[in-house]
Order: sequence, then structure tokens, then C-alpha cells
Amino acid sequence: MTLSGHSDMVFSIAVLKNGDLASGSKDYTIKIWNTQNGSAKMTLTGHSHDIRTILALNNGDLASGSSDKTIKIWNTKSGSVKMTLTGHLDRVFSLALLNSTFLASGSFDTTIKIWNLESGFEIMTMNGQSGIIETLVILNNGDLASGFQDGNIKIWNTNDGSLKMTLSGHLNAVRSLAVLNNGDLARGKINYGCSGISSSHSTVKLFSDSKNNLHDLIQANSDELEGRESIAFAYINVCGFKVFAQF
Repeated sequence: MTLSGHSDMVFSIAVLKNGDLASGSKDYTIKIWNTQNGSAKMTLTGHSHDIRTILALNNGDLASGSSDKTIKIWNTKSGSVKMTLTGHLDRVFSLALLNSTFLASGSFDTTIKIWNLESGFEIMTMNGQSGIIETLVILNNGDLASGFQDGNIKIWNTNDGSLKMTLSGHLNAVRSLAVLNNGDLARGKINYGCSGISSSHSTVKLFSDSKNNLHDLIQANSDELEGRESIAFAYINVCGFKVFAQF
């Protein structure tokens, strides 16, 4: 099926605990969709700029990061904002859930922040130093992996905020990270040839989480990966979106 209703690009999607689908858009809204019939159940408004990332929380709530520099926590049953997290100085591009209490956020301000979801307080800031944080993912051991616009990945200890290691290999921005079943880390990057989201060069690299070494490389031509910014789902430059098979 195709879900239509946004008036601008869809930047992020997430599956809620009840099976509904949430989508965050450049039109400043989040929509909740019934995946059985494709209908829009509700529209969440409150951000003053585009929604760059959304994340389903374990309790059924939804977290959203925006170019308005804030993170909002939403009650997906009522559509109300439960809290707004402020502290970043630029766009919030990525979110990751450490556990039911703590949320990590990555920003264009080159920092990663850890938030307490019960109090709404910021408890830690990690300085990326090498540039803009594009994506975050929690590793099986509780560490946090962050993908940077300069092509690097940094692994952080979330207990004390220290940098454990840096993985290098890509020549451009790391747009997406995924943890494989065996604990390895996959990362993907795309060089765009034009604003219409066509890819001129696409790679996914796999790293061993324990040995910090590159052990595989998957390459695809631009036709196979056209439009894909995420390893798992498609990034579509239209006002609706389609869900593709996992890459």
C-alpha cells in the first residue's frame, strides 16, 4: 500500500508498540497511520520546523527530533505533548533509546546528549568533535555508536560519556547504522548526484563490534539503491512514502 497525506518530504518512520506506523515530515507534522487499511489516525503538531527523526518508545510514546532544535515526547493515544527537551543548539537529526529511562540525541551542533525521560533533564553531553552527528544506534553491550558527516563512526561509553574508539572507512557522511544479530555493526552512506535523490555511489560496510575491523563490503549500483538513505527503509522525496523490503 501507499500512505499519502504529508505535504512535503517524509524524513523518518517508526513502528509503534501497538503496530501503528508513525511518520515525521518536512511539513512540521507527525502522522499516525493504521497499517491495516492505510488511513491516517491522527496528526501531531507542535514542532516549529521539520521533523528529522522519530523513535517509538517502549511505553507506547513517541519521541521526535526536529530542526527547531528540540525533542518532543508524545502520547500517541491522545496526540498530546508530554514533554519538550531543550538544550541542543542546532537541528536534532537522530535519536536512540538506551533503555526505558534514558534517550540519546545527536545534533548538527556536533554533540550527543543523554536525557532522563522521567524528569526531562539532560544528564550528559558528549562532544563529537569531528562534526555533525547523522545517526545513532545502541550496541548490544550498551555502548552508543554515532555516524558522522565526515564518514567516521565513534563508539561511546554511555556510563561515563568517554570515547572508546573511532571506525573509519567511508569517504562521505554515514547516514545510517544498524546492529546485526551477531552484534556486528553495519553502516551505510550515500553520495547524492542530484536533489531528486538519485545515488551516484552507494556502499554498506560491516564492522566487527569486538575487533573494530572491516570484514565485509556490500556494493550496489545506483539503480538498486536509488532513493535509499536508511539501511532498513527507503527515503522518499515525495509527499507520501512506500515501505520497501529490508536491505
